[in-house]
Amino acid sequence: MPDQPTFRYRMKLKPVTSYYFGDERGFGVEEKQNYLVKSRHWPQQTTLLGMLRYLLLREKGLLAATDQQVSPNAAALIGAESFRLDAGQANLGGPLDFGAIRQIGPLYLLDGDTAWFPAPLFHGKAAEPQAAHAWLGYGKQPAMLLEGYDAKEYEAAKLISAAGDLISQGDVFLEQTQTGIHKSRNGQPHNEAFYKQTSVTLKKKDGKKGYNWTFAFTVETTEPLPAKGLVPMGGEQRMFAFEAEPEKQDPPRYALPAGMKPCLVLLSDALVDPEVYAHCEFATVHTLDFRFLKTSIGKTSRYHNVSRDNKTTDLVKSEKFTLLEKGSVLYPRDNQQVQALISLPRLQQIGYNHFQPFTS
Repeated sequence: MPDQPTFRYRMKLKPVTSYYFGDERGFGVEEKQNYLVKSRHWPQQTTLLGMLRYLLLREKGLLAATDQQVSPNAAALIGAESFRLDAGQANLGGPLDFGAIRQIGPLYLLDGDTAWFPAPLFHGKAAEPQAAHAWLGYGKQPAMLLEGYDAKEYEAAKLISAAGDLISQGDVFLEQTQTGIHKSRNGQPHNEAFYKQTSVTLKKKDGKKGYNWTFAFTVETTEPLPAKGLVPMGGEQRMFAFEAEPEKQDPPRYALPAGMKPCLVLLSDALVDPEVYAHCEFATVHTLDFRFLKTSIGKTSRYHNVSRDNKTTDLVKSEKFTLLEKGSVLYPRDNQQVQALISLPRLQQIGYNHFQPFTS
């Protein structure tokens, strides 16, 4: 049987209005309802995978009616199950079968043709780890001091371009807050059901900086994608305009200034075994809680309900994982071992655990 042709795209996504990508509070904590919720700025890679699966089903006319299972014929197109991950697996397993979707790259931002990424933590400072006279942490690592670091001046929320330019994330993301009270079926308000929700959108051209922001990522498929259109994304299924452009170049990267201490920077969020710190001199990281929704073509029919019960036909919520955020920096003592601990095929397949090593 001849090899299937492969299509490689740069997928661009621009929100039509504001959007909402939930975090751990959005799911609720121990079944308690949260009324003060805030969207994450970046969609998760699992959200991008779900969007692509939806888009392929829609293009082939295989979307299911409300409360109906997707046709078994869809398994060859998008895979029989969504992304899955089991805690405690040493290597988290090999790649999964997502049908026509072969590989998804990490998400970044575009302004015109200029690519932007979350800047490495402590970027732009003279900070460099130096051993202190104390021992602590994983495997009795030496405590480290950051020479040149000033907490009053430090600003983590920055973006870096492929050319090395820096801007604040406040120049990109605009938060919009709305408040209200949920009402019962008879129209009466519930006084205890006050809510405050913060959504996000990408800033538009303002005449001064002239930015024209879109999200972007590389995707490889064995089925052609439509050139453009609208697709719903996020917890409230808000619309994004998409464009799928043929991609012939390698995914964009950026360079750090000369003279930086050798390090490894995460280009995407990453699930990493704590053992990695035993092979590092130092690390500057931010973490985030992570859950994903599990679906099955042979089982799931109610895509508007979320459950923790694997026996239901609802969307099933995964257990909680902790990720290192993109932009986190590791200073390896054993570079080969650190890269081996991060290079997990099942995660890299959909855009997690991507990194860029830098040498002096």
